[in-house]
Amino acid sequence: MNFKDIISIAAVIATTVVAVVSIFLNHRSNLKHQLFLEKLRIYKELMVIVSQSTSQRANREELHLRLIAVKQEIILFSTEPIIRKLADIGDINFTNDGQTEVQAKEKFDRYLSLLNLMRRDLLKQNDKISDTTLKRLI
Repeated sequence: MNFKDIISIAAVIATTVVAVVSIFLNHRSNLKHQLFLEKLRIYKELMVIVSQSTSQRANREELHLRLIAVKQEIILFSTEPIIRKLADIGDINFTNDGQTEVQAKEKFDRYLSLLNLMRRDLLKQNDKISDTTLKRLI
């Protein structure tokens, strides 16, 4: 085995290693992007439910069932602070039925804090997206 054979074998091994690493990084990037899109879909669905819950005419039972499904998805995909904040809010009902103004404001402040946590989670998940683009998405 001469020097040229050793160089060609080293080149083949280096090319193979680079290809495998490239495939791994591409797959990892694709998984991260899919997770980002799934979290974005779940967070948007939560915001739709909240906006519909402010309506007096909303079907409360259907909204409650959708909220339970979204909470289950959030438990699967989100970080612990988001899950704790969502549990702290409890039932999402921003109508003033049976709530004092102070209670409604506290609940709304907790919801805004939850939105901020979700935004930070999405920014952390996808470091290529800007804050302004994310604000347009959600």
